[in-house]
Amino acid sequence: MALLIFILICAGSFAILHFYKRFIRNKKAKENLIALLPAIETALGQYQVLTNYESYFSNYQEQQYLQTNEKAFKAIPSYYNKLGLPKKDSNLLTVFFTNYKNAASNRAAYNNLFVKAEAECCIEPNGDVA
Repeated sequence: MALLIFILICAGSFAILHFYKRFIRNKKAKENLIALLPAIETALGQYQVLTNYESYFSNYQEQQYLQTNEKAFKAIPSYYNKLGLPKKDSNLLTVFFTNYKNAASNRAAYNNLFVKAEAECCIEPNGDVA
């Protein structure tokens, strides 16, 4: 009986320790992400300039964008959407993460539309090809 109680106490202690460590990890991750949000907003602004249909999005520009924002990308934990961030901040992180991860394919698709529109000499202000 004493052995059973000892096992239950140990298991309970390990469970409490596990949840405490997770709580601390999430708290630190949330604080780090909140501090990172201005850099993420800047990166999204850079990406928007690169894809605003005013010029071709070169491979060099893509590589510069990726290098410049690599630290921010790597600082985002995979569980960021479970940290209780405001919806606006979580959406910013999602857009940045997706843009960064898919930069090559997004650049290719953008350039295809840009070249097509440039050949036709018609680019609408909203980026649509007329």
